[in-house]
Amino acid sequence: MFAQVDRARVDAPHTVLPAGARQLTGQFTGSVTTTDSAVAVRAFAVFAEPAGTHRRVPLGASRDGRPVDFTVDLPGGAARLAGFTVETTGPATLVVDWRLRDLRADGRPVDLAGDGPWHTVDHSGTPRDGTTATATGDTLTARYVRDDGPYRGRGNSAVHLAVTRPAVGRVPLLVTPQALAALRLDVGDDTRLFLGAAEVDVRVVGTVDAFPGDTAAATVFADLPSLRDRIFHDRGLTRDVREWWLSVPADRHDEAVTAAAALPGVTVLDRQAVTRDLAADPFGVGARGALFAAALGAALLAAVGIAVDVSATARRRATELAVLRTLGATHRTVTRSLVTEQAFLAGTGVAVGVAVGIAVAATMAPLVILTPSADRPTPPPTLLIDWPPLLATAAGVLLVAVAATVAAARRRGRTEAGHLRGGEDR
Repeated sequence: MFAQVDRARVDAPHTVLPAGARQLTGQFTGSVTTTDSAVAVRAFAVFAEPAGTHRRVPLGASRDGRPVDFTVDLPGGAARLAGFTVETTGPATLVVDWRLRDLRADGRPVDLAGDGPWHTVDHSGTPRDGTTATATGDTLTARYVRDDGPYRGRGNSAVHLAVTRPAVGRVPLLVTPQALAALRLDVGDDTRLFLGAAEVDVRVVGTVDAFPGDTAAATVFADLPSLRDRIFHDRGLTRDVREWWLSVPADRHDEAVTAAAALPGVTVLDRQAVTRDLAADPFGVGARGALFAAALGAALLAAVGIAVDVSATARRRATELAVLRTLGATHRTVTRSLVTEQAFLAGTGVAVGVAVGIAVAATMAPLVILTPSADRPTPPPTLLIDWPPLLATAAGVLLVAVAATVAAARRRGRTEAGHLRGGEDR
């Protein structure tokens, strides 16, 4: 399956700048043929990042075809120039002329014509008559013609262009069987789908039973770098990734966290670090503190209830215990009998309580854990029981019951004679 994905990926041609180059310099001009000659033309250089993303760097704004000199700092390593974007405003009918000249990397001319032809595209992706792009040496010239008849007289609107090279290939897709059936396709088929705010050519390369996260049964999973390249080179659109999930071997966890934290504009959430923090601060604050306080209160309430119940039981059975002493049972025997009885009852209650608690958690947790869109997450939640604190709590409750029984038995032992005399009077 992975070999099929590799063969189906989009090939996006880039201008590879010299390795180690620190700055990109040049000059561009822009003009819009409209009734308003003061319209500014803003340009951006677009670089392809190693992770499959695109980074836009502003070059400046030109008015009335006035030249604008720019200097762009390049990232370390070999920078890959994916193209340029041009933004302006104008009426339904207009012509945008844009020219880049004397493009240099650390003073060395950049050959823009050596890696294939260029074209000018807008967000519609539809070729327009008179729209061209040509490159000669370190010079790139582009023209965009818009003639939207139905929108004439409706005022100015935004113009978004991209001057780049055409991409080749289709975006590979992995789909669930439900999606494959809904699309009426087979593995290996080509089609056109609306993905990432644009229609793109895709190829189904395999099926997967389910995808993790907030997904429906019929789900399409696209190769993101290919999708991003296809959308940019066909329509001039760039899309930022909002969230990445990484799974790495345990021995490379710290290395991955350090590398991710070094990326610009990235916030890293280390789940293992969060787990360690929670373990180091079990009392916590806020919700965790409230939950701990509630659990502690419940345990104390159970302990008080057990103590009161044991004391009441011993009081009710005081005469019975005194009779046993009179018949020859030692105080130790009576106490052991009472402790054994209460320990059995308390142990049964603790065991039943633990079993019921686990059953309620296993039943209710999957029902209340939902995605932000109120759907069931995939894969479903897994119940993980932290046995040491659970068993420690159960043992603590049991010990409270036993200790309360022993204390009540000893206290009653001192008053047994009085109970016997009370029986003689009656």
